[in-house]
Amino acid sequence: MDFNKVIVSGYVAGEFKVKEFKRNDKEQKVLNGVILVNGANDKTTPIKITAWNKEANVLLDRTVKGSHIMVDGEWNVNQYEKEGHTIYDNYLNVKSIQFMESKDEFERKKSKIEQEKDPYGNIAAGKETIHDNDFGSEISIPDEDDMPF
Repeated sequence: MDFNKVIVSGYVAGEFKVKEFKRNDKEQKVLNGVILVNGANDKTTPIKITAWNKEANVLLDRTVKGSHIMVDGEWNVNQYEKEGHTIYDNYLNVKSIQFMESKDEFERKKSKIEQEKDPYGNIAAGKETIHDNDFGSEISIPDEDDMPF
């Protein structure tokens, strides 16, 4: 019997891509992303990951860009043809997740990212953009005869 288990510790590289669909009358969620692993000689290796359902929800809810995590799972390869060439797409199919930083550190990173996305606090005020804010009555432009110059 062969053994296929991979354990990787690294940092979430960015936002995950998530798809939801139905298979056999059951809702499914699949998450794809990248973990950056620091190796020897200051070399960083990007590792593609895929997580399904429960693990996908955990990664969505408990990680942000820069989160330090350890994942384990199985190494998989999608093989397909493209323009006459065989493409081998390697990835880690996540089976479990361990958080390598405290919840306080996660909240700090999450807050920083939210601040970068919304530096003026519009989302916190229930507004998507500054254009959604109600600044009172409409601004009217005076007629040319009323202009002071």
